[in-house]
Amino acid sequence: MAFQNLRTGSTVYIFHKDNSPKLEIGQVIAEPKIRQKYPIPTPGQPYAGFMPQQQEQVVDLSIKIGDKVQPIEGLTPSTDIQDCGNGLFVSCNRDAVNAEVAAYMHNSEVAIADDVINAHRQIIESCKNIMVVLNPEIAERQRLEKENSELKTQLKELYKSQSEMKGMMASLLEQLGSPVKKS
Repeated sequence: MAFQNLRTGSTVYIFHKDNSPKLEIGQVIAEPKIRQKYPIPTPGQPYAGFMPQQQEQVVDLSIKIGDKVQPIEGLTPSTDIQDCGNGLFVSCNRDAVNAEVAAYMHNSEVAIADDVINAHRQIIESCKNIMVVLNPEIAERQRLEKENSELKTQLKELYKSQSEMKGMMASLLEQLGSPVKKS
């Protein structure tokens, strides 16, 4: 049923397409109001004599959702679905809303698919390599960071070896019968 044919009590579905999608189901509480999409200029206003041919009409609805009344304006009269922008999808057709929810979910499933994520990782890696070519200072900074990291690793290994050597010397001195100072 088209928006222009809705009557008081007709069901309307409002699907909010954002980071936390939700569905609201409401009932029309007043007859739909059909109006001209753009106001008609009154005589005396600029351009009052220049009317375009047939003007487009739109439907305004008042929907009761729970305890609140939600006005929805500017719907295309002859359709039963409309994407109103800003993540708002309105329909009086349950199957159409079901299809829209399924499509919205599918888009997110595609976005997080492993092959898509891997493709984006490859793009990032390629762009980093291009940035190094374009900006030699980036390459130098990366070289210094790598060198610094390697030096830190070697220093840790050196401390570990020194600690092991102290333990081995203490053990050796103990075996030889020398008194050992423990620090």
